[in-house]
Amino acid sequence: MSFLKNRSHNRTQLSRASQTARPNLEGLEDRLALTGITHPLATPFGHYETKGTALNLGVATRDLNRDNLVLDGQADWFKFQTKGTGAYNDRVFIQSNSGGANLELRIYDAKGNLVGGVGDRAVDYDSVRLVNQPAGVYYAKVTGKDGATAISYQIHVSAPVAIGAKDDQFKHNDTAFGSTGIGYAGPKGLAINGQLPRGDEDWYSFRIAAAAGPGSRVLVNAPLAWKNGLNLEVYDSQGKLVDATSGGSGVHAVSIDGKGAGKYYVHIFTDGNVGAGAYKLTVTAKTALTQPFVAKPQSAAKPQAQTVAPSPFAQIPNVAIRQLVQQYMADGQLSREDWIQQGGILDTVENDGVVTSSEFSSLQWVVNNSSNLDGPNAAAAGSSPVMMYNYVSNLIGKLVNGDAANAIYQGQTLGNLAVGSSATQLGLLVNKWFLGLDRPTAAKDTTYMPATNNPLFGPNGPLLSDINQGDAGDCYFLSSAGTILSSQLTPGSGATSYFSVYDPMTASNPSGLYIDNGDGTWTVRFYYQSQSTGTWVPDYVTVDQFFATSGTGNNMDWEYANGYVAFSNTALPLWVPLLEKAYAQENASARWVSPFNSTYVNSYNNIGGAYNGNQALMQISGQDGYLNTTNLSNVTFQEIVAGYQGGVGVVFGTSSNPTADPTKSDINKSIPIVSDHDYMMIGFNVTNQTIQLRNPWGVNNASGTYDSTNPPADPNETYLLIDATIEFLQANFNGYYHLNPQLITS
Repeated sequence: MSFLKNRSHNRTQLSRASQTARPNLEGLEDRLALTGITHPLATPFGHYETKGTALNLGVATRDLNRDNLVLDGQADWFKFQTKGTGAYNDRVFIQSNSGGANLELRIYDAKGNLVGGVGDRAVDYDSVRLVNQPAGVYYAKVTGKDGATAISYQIHVSAPVAIGAKDDQFKHNDTAFGSTGIGYAGPKGLAINGQLPRGDEDWYSFRIAAAAGPGSRVLVNAPLAWKNGLNLEVYDSQGKLVDATSGGSGVHAVSIDGKGAGKYYVHIFTDGNVGAGAYKLTVTAKTALTQPFVAKPQSAAKPQAQTVAPSPFAQIPNVAIRQLVQQYMADGQLSREDWIQQGGILDTVENDGVVTSSEFSSLQWVVNNSSNLDGPNAAAAGSSPVMMYNYVSNLIGKLVNGDAANAIYQGQTLGNLAVGSSATQLGLLVNKWFLGLDRPTAAKDTTYMPATNNPLFGPNGPLLSDINQGDAGDCYFLSSAGTILSSQLTPGSGATSYFSVYDPMTASNPSGLYIDNGDGTWTVRFYYQSQSTGTWVPDYVTVDQFFATSGTGNNMDWEYANGYVAFSNTALPLWVPLLEKAYAQENASARWVSPFNSTYVNSYNNIGGAYNGNQALMQISGQDGYLNTTNLSNVTFQEIVAGYQGGVGVVFGTSSNPTADPTKSDINKSIPIVSDHDYMMIGFNVTNQTIQLRNPWGVNNASGTYDSTNPPADPNETYLLIDATIEFLQANFNGYYHLNPQLITS
């Protein structure tokens, strides 16, 4: 499937590869928003009648809706939580379905203080605004005016935008890849409320389980007619335009009558840089939601006994999970959102409060019988019918089958999933593997803050100048990343672009380490060496866009990668701090063997000195055959250059007492370097027979490095860049991390 961002082009085929998908938070919000749960029509009198028995609507990081409610007692109480300060349009509203019946609404904060109330008008609709109300827990009390009961109604909470958001409550669903999944469409219709600010565009995705019948459509409705040139487009899973409509009307519809089972995309935008306001999206598919796989009938010309091969999904013991897998496989795969979205597989398991034996064995069957695909045309391996992208299979495998990193979550004991595990434990495992919420333990007095406005890469792509080591002792890791980057930046090198975004749907940039989940999280790939085959195989971890900072008030600095630069600088790219953060989280899985007896803990402190350059080169690239040479006396310039050009890069480590360490009083300070420190090789000079090195400390003043062309007066600062002769390397370095010479081809 491909989509094109430029809306002025021909809309019959969109190219998503040309889009710049921006991070957002809506994907993780989807599984937190418990939409669609109804208040039973036949509940005992007085159900949810007190604050203590309030129905918990969940976390309002996106709009919450409850319909089919009936005021069957003196009062109905609801509880919800917000994650941001309320704005003018954030509110709680009630709507009567009883033709003018009077309802009263009161909103209270967690301490019982009245926020506001309505109900003095004989109208079907009224609301209490949450403007300037801080993030926290709130209670809504619904009563009938003058004691009226048996009133049918619905309640809606408009979610205050979470911290770091820039536009509407779905934030950056501005691309097809970052689309907000709204689930399976059926005869009753999927409905969702959106907001289209100035210059924004919204993408949604939905599924239908079988061919849609007459009356099936995608409808956008605004209470007040839009005069800003609204556009509605619907695409199939291959990026082919189904139909489009545009104009200054408040109602737009696209028919999906006759469209087959699968995934579809909705694109809503306006002409020009104008705002359109609030709208409601409804998707109706008049088709059955179950059994999307229908056996083809035998030819009537040759009547014979009908035999139908048993469905492989029949082996899934839990009926609910079996039906979900069948539905989600209508488009040929189980996606990340199929697992974690509201109403998805894991959410369904959570609903009964405990992981039952049939649920657990069903999850194991799906995970262990899945084949992986890494591109749009990749064939499934083996005969298994279930296909998942490799990263999805890897993450759900860690959640279901266990992983060493499951022992601890946010510093507290967690453990592997098992029969009898609580819904809370399952939810935390989802948080850990799919939402990146198990952030590494950071230094004391640091604070995690969101960097949701920073780009992944700068305008010129990933640069060596982006690497600025902070408080983690991971010079070996950042130097490995730097030398790999330098080799792919070398003109004509043909080096693989590891520091790029991999799109599994289009298989673009297959070597890219980053997968943009479109919800403010990134899945990052590393490699570990298989004990059975010796090969390096991919492994994945998810990180969010919160990073450790230090300082006070508005003067907060990056604590680790991007070291010591003002956190308020939104121009700083995230590719290095995301990579470092993911490295700390990956370390907790204990798949790598540390030569320094480091503990396998999700902590910035524990990646300090945990591995060496040759290990990190393989962990990042998956390329085998790297060695550590501790005696450089016989190393030649030609060998170093051959290793650099033939592999993914080279790293050098200084000795404990280099002759050029400026902190020592009795040494040569002409080319000052740091002891027990790793430097990245970034090139070479054939004419001068020198190796070009760079300090991963970068150019930040707090790091104590400077460009040798403009040395400062401080004798304790060190060179950022070094043109090292072989003699200089032999005198000051005892670590040479490089490709095995036997693997270098001429």
